Amino acid sequence: MSDPVALYTAILDALKAGDDAATLRLFAPDFVIHEDPGMPYGGEMTGGERFIRLRDKVYESWGENCLELLFKMGDPDGDHSAGVFRLTDRRSGVAPTESYVTVLWTFRDDLATEVRVFYYDTPRLSAALATR
Repeated sequence: MSDPVALYTAILDALKAGDDAATLRLFAPDFVIHEDPGMPYGGEMTGGERFIRLRDKVYESWGENCLELLFKMGDPDGDHSAGVFRLTDRRSGVAPTESYVTVLWTFRDDLATEVRVFYYDTPRLSAALATR
């Protein structure tokens, strides 16, 4: 098995480059997304295409460049990696909102099989999005 931090880095690089085709090649066919159900766009979804749409929904909700990667970590001999992001509301005309997001990835056979997304203070974030 490859280093899960390196696999996660490849996903981040493809996402940053806006290369959806390259990003999709990094997901297993049975890829599952567990987005915090307290968020308006939360829930369980399947497929790499749904992850791309979820990413777009996050940017639509909070504004471009709303996520800043603080650090990533993982077990080089295991199958998990995680990233911790600062979430900053970038929408114009709204009170500033800041929080943190932890994204936990699982890999198998060098492909992402699962992602779980956790927000700090989900009720406050959901309320901020409701005040559009």
